[in-house]
Amino acid sequence: MKEPKVIECDSTPALPVLVMISGLSIDHSWLEDLSRQFIALRPRVARVALFSLPGHGGAEPLAGSHDEGCIAHHMRDKIERLVPGGAERQLILLGYSAGALVACKFACLFPDRVEALCLVAAGGLAPGLTQRFISRLAKSRCGSCALPAFFSLGKKGAAAGPGGNASAPLSTTDPATATRLCRDLSYYTRECGELYRAAAALGKPTLIVSGGRDVGENPRQKGREMLKQIFASSDELYLPDATHFVAVEEAAAIARALVTFTSFLRPEGGLRLARML
Repeated sequence: MKEPKVIECDSTPALPVLVMISGLSIDHSWLEDLSRQFIALRPRVARVALFSLPGHGGAEPLAGSHDEGCIAHHMRDKIERLVPGGAERQLILLGYSAGALVACKFACLFPDRVEALCLVAAGGLAPGLTQRFISRLAKSRCGSCALPAFFSLGKKGAAAGPGGNASAPLSTTDPATATRLCRDLSYYTRECGELYRAAAALGKPTLIVSGGRDVGENPRQKGREMLKQIFASSDELYLPDATHFVAVEEAAAIARALVTFTSFLRPEGGLRLARML
């Protein structure tokens, strides 16, 4: 089973941990290039921790529900076990696609632990498309699905994912179980907007990363505009040529923006990245 990956960056005790959370039907290897480029820039974080959603991309499923709240509690317990001083460390949460919903739920449940949010190609902003995604998953003979093949987007090489792997199955061969893994998430309901609004109300510094060609989660830019309205004081990195796979396609640009964003969290708060990049 795919386990979380923790990488040490700086041993300074007071520094936070950056937690990266991948999306549906993929594993955290999709975020490894981003993490490497981020670490190479010598950021002011203690560690980077990479998480796959439970039951997705080879990660072990949970025993019960796979809603955002259960996943957030699972992640908190994992962080406390895997990261030295994990029970006390402040966290910067980066959520990619459906991982953005989990990052927001984590912040709502444990606001004192979360220093900032980064939402990359945030999921749940195109209900019609996500319903088609779940319908295709339910009809799958083996209960697995390839997110890149579904979206059929991305620049050359990006849609195949890391290592050219175009298949990113769920951790089950049963279609009913696989479908439930996804349907437990508010990603497939109109509740996702409420979750984003609850996270925004916390007032955490937030960086929003979106691609101009993300017709999957950001059709006609409506998703981007929705997030900008909800997180009214957020910083934004907008990459006009990027698709839903922006975390792979534009890893270097996101890494630079993250370093700038995190370096200004203490004590001044976020920086208006849209004016800088």
